[in-house]
Amino acid sequence: MLNRPEEAIVAYSESLKYESKNKGLFYYERSKTYHGLNKINEAKADLQQAINIGFAGVEPAYRQQFGL
Repeated sequence: MLNRPEEAIVAYSESLKYESKNKGLFYYERSKTYHGLNKINEAKADLQQAINIGFAGVEPAYRQQFGL
């Protein structure tokens, strides 16, 4: 959803309601989208969720920005 971050956030949020297999990915991607909108608290919360779920695709540099 390039260049349509608000729509992407809605789509990730909807996906989180129904999809259990890829929740870590959805939290991570929504985190990055929030970050792009400078919504830092939301970005950090979603990144923490992705980490808690065990999502292995978290970029170390991105994680480090939040001190996680």
